[in-house]
Amino acid sequence: MIVIALFIILSTIIITPFAWMGLIIFLFGIYQMIQRSKGRVTFSKPGWIIVAGFLLSCILSMIFVEPVKETVPKEKKEITLKQEQKRS
Repeated sequence: MIVIALFIILSTIIITPFAWMGLIIFLFGIYQMIQRSKGRVTFSKPGWIIVAGFLLSCILSMIFVEPVKETVPKEKKEITLKQEQKRS
């Protein structure tokens, strides 16, 4: 399940670089979970840190997503320009 969440977070980083903050928090939560299993408890519930990192990454990617620019082929631009010139 962690691998799937990590894959989703990495795909949000492709959308916007602000999603790195969520990835860092997510990885910190995994680190805290490993430390907890070794007996060195810094945070009592590292699972919440993991969830917060995942949600933050998704939310930031939705907030800062840029619209897709429509690219028109060069031939189509020339055709539309010729049509506009004929109308004028």
